[in-house]
Amino acid sequence: MPHLHILHYDIKDKKDLFFHTGIRTMGMQLLSVFLPIILFVEVGLSLSEIFLFFALWSLGIVILTWFVTARFVSRFGTKATMMVGMPFLAIMFI
Repeated sequence: MPHLHILHYDIKDKKDLFFHTGIRTMGMQLLSVFLPIILFVEVGLSLSEIFLFFALWSLGIVILTWFVTARFVSRFGTKATMMVGMPFLAIMFI
């Protein structure tokens, strides 16, 4: 069964993990709603260019997750990964 490793954390660690996941998910959902509108209206990209942008962005996230983040988590742990990842997430939204 997936995600059984979450059961081994204490309550505070679970709350931190769920809070971080919630904030990240909310930000990504807001970005996924408004970014295509901005790219279409303000920047003037066509719909096919916007689809290509999101396809490349998704591919980049998958590659980053598989090769970089997975190694970082296995080496330093979940908490350190969340702490290091939050500034990069904030920079991405700016």
